[in-house]
This record gives sequence, C-alpha cells and structure tokens, in this order.
Amino acid sequence: MSLDPGRLTNWPAVRDFVPTAHHDTYPFIQASSADLSGKSVFITGASKGIGRGVALSFARAGCSKIAVAARTGVDELKVQILLAAEEARRPAPQVLAITLDITSEAGVAAAASAVSDAFGGTLDILINNAGRVSAMVPLTEGDTDDWWATWELNIRATYLCTKAFLPLLLKSSTRTVIITSSAGAHMLIQNLLGYQTSKTALCRFTEFLAKEYEDQGLVAVAVHPGDVLTEMTTALGEDMRPLFKETPELTGDSLVWLARERREWLSGRVVSVTWDMQELERKREEIVAKDLLKLRLAV
Repeated sequence: MSLDPGRLTNWPAVRDFVPTAHHDTYPFIQASSADLSGKSVFITGASKGIGRGVALSFARAGCSKIAVAARTGVDELKVQILLAAEEARRPAPQVLAITLDITSEAGVAAAASAVSDAFGGTLDILINNAGRVSAMVPLTEGDTDDWWATWELNIRATYLCTKAFLPLLLKSSTRTVIITSSAGAHMLIQNLLGYQTSKTALCRFTEFLAKEYEDQGLVAVAVHPGDVLTEMTTALGEDMRPLFKETPELTGDSLVWLARERREWLSGRVVSVTWDMQELERKREEIVAKDLLKLRLAV
C-alpha cells in the first residue's frame, strides 16, 4: 500500500495549526520542570510503547500516586517507574500495578475500587490510553471479530474506565480526563476503517463528556499522541513506517503539561502533542472565541 496525500483529508492543516512541530520533548513541556507532588493518575495500556512513556514522564514529574494497568508487564513497569523517579531525584511514588482486561466491566470496577482504596477515595487524572488496530485488509477480506475487537478496546474500554473512575475524579481538584485518539481520526487511509472510525468516535466521546460534566468541573481532552513506533504499529506495514517520527517522551511530557494544571479552555477539544504548547497557549483566546479543535460538518 502506498500513501496517497489526498487521503489525509484535513490533517495537514491540523498539523500546522501552530508554526512549530516537535518530534521529541523540549524544555517548555519537560516533566523535570513540572511539580505533580500530591497528585494521582491512572493510566491504561501502560506497560508498553506510549503508555509506558506516559507513566515514566509522570514519575519524572514527581507524581505522588501512579496506578498503571495492562494485560501484562505491569510488575516490570512498576520497577521502571520507581527508577525513573529516583533518576529524576523525585520522591518515590506510591505505585499500584494492576493486571487488567479493560474491556471487562467487572475487572474495571474492581480496578477502580482498588485505586480508591489505595489513593484515599479520589483520583486527579485519568488517562485512557489503551488502543488497538485491526488487520489492514479490505472490509470484505477482514475478520469480523478482529475488526470488532478494535472497537471493544478503543471505545468500550474507554467508556468503562471513564464510567468507573468518574466518581473518584469528581472528588478531586484537578478532575482531568485525557483520551488517546489519533491523527487517524481525521484521515482516510485505505484499509484502516476500524481503527480510524473508532478514533473519530473518541473525539466526539470526549466532547460529550466535557459538556455533560462541565458544571461539575470536569476537563476532558482528546489527544493525538504523535506517531510513535510501537508494537501495535507493526500491523500497519512497512509503507507506514516512515510516518512514525515521534518519541514516547514527547507524548509523556505533553500529557504531563496538559495535566499539571486545569486546562478548561482545551476541554472537549482535540490536541496534538506535536504542536508547540507555548505557541498553542498563545492561541487560547482564538480557540475559545471560534470554538476550534472540534469535529464539525463543513457546509
């Protein structure tokens, strides 16, 4: 499969929303400049790739309570989190490592209960990061269960985690949900129907969530986490590989920046971690006045 620029729809315009694009972390967002002491976070899909990078960034930022969930590898990640905090000369965080199938409603409910018990009944930041991509084949050649499994993980799991953890979030002062969407939500790339439509749905899910709980102070942001080469992206094939230029550190530090204070002006909107966040801040009044960074039908 070759990439047809015509299939990228409006993503180039979105990519260039601010003048500067980043592929790696930079001083303005670096976790080492943040102070998340006293804060708590729960991260799904945390044992590999982007999720692991996010967990380590929160450790470097001094986050005091870090809960991580994945199907495998969370015990090894706990060791890495503690080491990252030590190397950043931060106090050792309380780390709760949970082996979890986040498509299981009972499993997610049990995880929320465990986090509540461990973190004193509240949670400051929820990061719905776990994701999946189905095989890149034409619709008629695909496996139905494989295609639906992408929606199960990308949509059902996000719904379940948000539903279960929302009562804890609303008890905190930060009350922030970050949902990993994708640039793919704004593209048309052949044979990525399941992945891209589910990521588009997450953008709208974020906007509805922000609106429904606006009066209770919830901040919800959908994030393009950058094009990071991970185990999941190997399913996309060699032709896609040149697109993956960003580092997990860029994603992790960007999410730390988003969460280290309440960003009400970004709630319900889509943000790309490749944007220079200082330049994004300068566009704050324009974003709010024109209600930008949301999915809309152009007529």
